[in-house]
Amino acid sequence: MCWTSGISLLFLLLVPAESWALSSDQQPEIRSSSFEFAGCPANSKCGEEYGKRYAGWRKLFATESSSAVKQLQKFKRRDGVPLTFWSQDTQNRSDQIFWDSPCQHHRTSDKKLYLSQMLFGRSFSLKRKAIIEQVLVVGSSGKITSYPRPRGMIPTHLDTKGRMRFIMEEGGVYFGLAITPAGAISITSANSAVRSSTDVKCTSQAINLFDREMKAQRDIYRGHTCRRIWQQQHHRWQTIIFGFSC
Repeated sequence: MCWTSGISLLFLLLVPAESWALSSDQQPEIRSSSFEFAGCPANSKCGEEYGKRYAGWRKLFATESSSAVKQLQKFKRRDGVPLTFWSQDTQNRSDQIFWDSPCQHHRTSDKKLYLSQMLFGRSFSLKRKAIIEQVLVVGSSGKITSYPRPRGMIPTHLDTKGRMRFIMEEGGVYFGLAITPAGAISITSANSAVRSSTDVKCTSQAINLFDREMKAQRDIYRGHTCRRIWQQQHHRWQTIIFGFSC
């Protein structure tokens, strides 16, 4: 389960929907009840403090602004940007919220996973009982580079700084998210990729690398998919592989 509405029609025409849209498993089938605190997302287990901060985030999209990216960058420095991941518990925390997982295999009697969200400022990384999904970039020699990704989001390309780029949407406003392998995050404009990414058949090498590297995350995935994305830094195509949960 995550901006200018003035983004041009040209961008929407140039970039296929599958290149920037959130994937179909982004919207959870939520079964838990929401705490009654202002600002909390619907049907979440959310405390009052998080509700206040999230309300501030949502307020940024209440009116159209030509300086939306600058406002978002300022908010990120102060409070962070909401990104989703998987949690292995629902311990009450002022900085974290939870939903029931939309995936049936996450709701077994012996083991449960929850969809969770926090506001991240500098880095998309956690030390608590959480699982952040990964995207593996597969090099021609078999070398891999792993990037954290917000749950369910599809990468558009690798930029000139070697960061993995995503397009996010909130309240009808589109903006960019850039993530380094170490997890450092930046808010950017929603620039289109130089060349559109496409689905490709996973090679046996990519599948073996994914199975090896994602062993600790195996329980969250139902399968995997591969895409070909453009690497702006080196002007070449790269194959990426990542899992899908349900």
